Amino acid sequence: MIKKIDKRELLGSFFDLAAEVEFGNHFDKNKPEYTATLHAVVDKHLAVGAEIFGCYTDDSGEPEGFITFVVHRRIRAKSECEVLEIGVMKKFRRQGIGSELLRFVEKQQNKEAVYCILIKTYAGDSGAIHFYGRNGYPPISVIPDTQGPGDEGTIVMRKRIQ
Repeated sequence: MIKKIDKRELLGSFFDLAAEVEFGNHFDKNKPEYTATLHAVVDKHLAVGAEIFGCYTDDSGEPEGFITFVVHRRIRAKSECEVLEIGVMKKFRRQGIGSELLRFVEKQQNKEAVYCILIKTYAGDSGAIHFYGRNGYPPISVIPDTQGPGDEGTIVMRKRIQ
């Protein structure tokens, strides 16, 4: 079951997953600046109109994963959707939940006449790149050194849905 959730639900039921998505293995619950930064990231996403949807098991309602996306509306051109974050709880990975969340957004945005969906991820994360590729998101560009000199950068992937 996929349903719209708010910040309270994201940072409640999905807190550890949201921290992992944002910080990887570097999140430290004992440091208030990490939690404050996570809250600030969510606030920033919501301030630009992002929506968050959570995926739950049908039987017990246990959280499985979430996806955050924003639609960039255009007046003189077709709109595009950007997936800002996606995460699946460790025990539910490799079971199709991430693909289900992507399909949910694609179906919803197809109804909204959005031209394409963009996803950005770390260029050194081959697992994520393969996952998005399997779901029809080929790489379209690489932005080098986004985290500083020598960093592998950010890869941008896109899927046309119109």
